[in-house]
Amino acid sequence: MEEGKKDREDYTEASRKFGKIAILSNLDEMGESIYTKYKERESVETAFDAMKNELENDKTYLGDDDAVRG
Repeated sequence: MEEGKKDREDYTEASRKFGKIAILSNLDEMGESIYTKYKERESVETAFDAMKNELENDKTYLGDDDAVRG
């Protein structure tokens, strides 16, 4: 809208297709700031997942199924 390519009416019509996310927070900040922090969390989780896979930390080193159940 800022660039003049779309007007308010186009936005209103397209907004019916937008999803909604509810985030409950105890932070005393604006919604945009809280949403940005939530989105940044994804990069941290991706990094931890990559490290976990690299270190093969998700495997058990027990000899057989009975030992795992024990």
